[in-house]
Amino acid sequence: MLLYHAPQFDRDRVLMLQVSGLALRRGAKLLFSNANFQVYPGQRVGVTGANGCGKSSLFALLRGELSA
Repeated sequence: MLLYHAPQFDRDRVLMLQVSGLALRRGAKLLFSNANFQVYPGQRVGVTGANGCGKSSLFALLRGELSA
């Protein structure tokens, strides 16, 4: 899975979301481990990856629908 950050944002702004060392497994399949990223207000972020790599699970986790 690839998280793409658009380069145009101001790092002096307040941090909106920070994830450090996140891992998620669904059944026996490890979807991701040691994921780290930061998102700032107004920043555009894209998430790309193959089917089954954990994109939807990442968003479900962020919405509180799953636990890590």
